[in-house]
Amino acid sequence: MNYKTIFSDTIRLLGGSKLLWIFGAFAIVSEVVYRVSMYSIGKNPLSCIPYPLVLVTIYFSSLAICSLIYLTHWTVSEEHPTFAEAWHFGKTKVKRVFWLYFLSIPLVMISVFIPELVRLSEISVLLTSFVGILATFFLNSWLILSICTIVINNLESGLALWTGLQIVFNNFLAVMVLSGIYLILQILIMGALGNTFFGIVVVIPLTVTITLAYRVFIAKGSYPALSNIQPTA
Repeated sequence: MNYKTIFSDTIRLLGGSKLLWIFGAFAIVSEVVYRVSMYSIGKNPLSCIPYPLVLVTIYFSSLAICSLIYLTHWTVSEEHPTFAEAWHFGKTKVKRVFWLYFLSIPLVMISVFIPELVRLSEISVLLTSFVGILATFFLNSWLILSICTIVINNLESGLALWTGLQIVFNNFLAVMVLSGIYLILQILIMGALGNTFFGIVVVIPLTVTITLAYRVFIAKGSYPALSNIQPTA
């Protein structure tokens, strides 16, 4: 994989498309509200207010990520969808992404279990934090690749998650390198601003980069689930 091309295209797209930042902002705001809602549930599990709010934020986060992938895919292909087109397309894929998140719950549990295992080993607090963040980035990359199969190749949720896993295994080193680079970027942002919360902003370039990488992965590999599906327009 030509990492230089991937990242130069990421910078070019982010520098030339306001829509990517608009939908990226939707994704970030949704994630912030989601975290606050989950924190509220943890503090007061008897309160009913945060529960529907969590579902709302997952909906808008799913819509935003689908729209980001859609915009990235077509903008790099020299097409320029409008806000309305991206929004409408995102809404048509939200249900499948919902199911994808539901099916990925065991993966989330594993990503939590691995850092906890490192923590219990009492090797290093810093190592525990590093492993936790890296596991999260790796999981996010896997989920984004799976959502790409839904958005770009119109797969159903279960098949999308499985195909995303195949893509990760076939391109494990590249996925780890991309995840590692954004891990370093997040650490630099958090260190510069003195707050771990601001690291969430990397979700925008991460989604664009993984979408561009997805195009490269499926172009050089063979995936039966993708060959039998007509790409969405």
